[in-house]
Amino acid sequence: ADQVLFPDATTDAVARAACLRDLPEPERIACLLRARYRGDGPAADLAVAMHAQSGNLAGVQPERMFDGGYRGILKFVPSLPVGAARTHLAWVAAAKAALSQTCRYALSRGTYGAVEVRVGCAGYQI
Repeated sequence: ADQVLFPDATTDAVARAACLRDLPEPERIACLLRARYRGDGPAADLAVAMHAQSGNLAGVQPERMFDGGYRGILKFVPSLPVGAARTHLAWVAAAKAALSQTCRYALSRGTYGAVEVRVGCAGYQI
């Protein structure tokens, strides 16, 4: 979780160090998420809830350059979904919750035998 949330090891080193002490994994990851989203409480709450519900981390990839074909070389500069961009995190969290609900429903129906769901229901068997 530390590497996904903080690809630059120097970012928020003090806050991260407090989270990396002996905490159970769920609490350690929630602490890291709150440290990463420090300054935007609602975004931190969304990120923590999404991880608790689905196991997904809302992190940031490192900056990189790639060949955009006819568009030339493009620079990919990701940013945290905070402030006005928090809407994007809310959409992802809602989609993950809906998918989990769909998987739970399919499991409860019990009509599919042991068919593995390969799209989106990681960890679920129906």
